Amino acid sequence: MTHIGELDEWITIERLVRGADDGQGGYLSSTWEKLCECWAKVETGSGREIIFADQTSHRVGYVITIRRDSEVTAAMRVIWQERTLAIIGVPPTKRKQFWTVLQCEEQLAS
Repeated sequence: MTHIGELDEWITIERLVRGADDGQGGYLSSTWEKLCECWAKVETGSGREIIFADQTSHRVGYVITIRRDSEVTAAMRVIWQERTLAIIGVPPTKRKQFWTVLQCEEQLAS
């Protein structure tokens, strides 16, 4: 169980805003905008190496716990300590649950 004092890292959650339709099934431009800033508990998970099409990609997993926020989805990202973390999963929260847990991943240059 998480205690409020464990939320000791300041994070920013951003969402992707798509620009105008380009008429060819895409968008002219997309930008990230701040959804919110909040205190969080950030836990570093394990790293892994993925080889695809003769290219190596290194990824590090994170589990981030924040106060309950039903707006956060896997289409968003987290900025933490100059790192950009893709949110890859947001398990459903029960009605009486106080926390939202974000499964995140950082892709490192190889």
